[in-house]
Amino acid sequence: MKYPQFLLLVALAVLSVVQAAWLQFHLPALVATHFNAAGEVNGWMSRAYFLRYELGFTLGMGALFTTLAFLCVVLPAALINLPRKDYWLAPERSTDTRRRLAGMALACGCGAEAFFIFLHQQLYLANLRSDHQLPIPAGVTMAVAVVLIAGPVLRPLLRFSRKPAPPA
Repeated sequence: MKYPQFLLLVALAVLSVVQAAWLQFHLPALVATHFNAAGEVNGWMSRAYFLRYELGFTLGMGALFTTLAFLCVVLPAALINLPRKDYWLAPERSTDTRRRLAGMALACGCGAEAFFIFLHQQLYLANLRSDHQLPIPAGVTMAVAVVLIAGPVLRPLLRFSRKPAPPA
């Protein structure tokens, strides 16, 4: 398999659909959906609108990152912004570099899908509480987002930023 990240992205998209189907029967008619930095609710929407939003957003994110991965493979080198592009996209390395970039895009998509599944679960738990307070502080939620979404980018970017070793 060329891109195991794609299978994980599809599995996470399916999980988000299952989550939305389950939430449909467990959320109140009016859902607390927006919170301030202290985790207190300051925005609401109907359950039906929230579920459409959840599905549209999570499936749209999966489609976005899948499209980015595809573009990494097919775009001309002139349209790819990469440190030391002349080295990494040289004909003898181009295929491997593009495969790595596509894998990175798919891994970011997996992180985004996982984060939004986590976030929607937090919204569900907040709606179970009488005070509608988020169960996890906003700072922790943002840290989870950074780790899941930006994490897959750091290692490949460091690799592409290093000066290539001269041939032995």
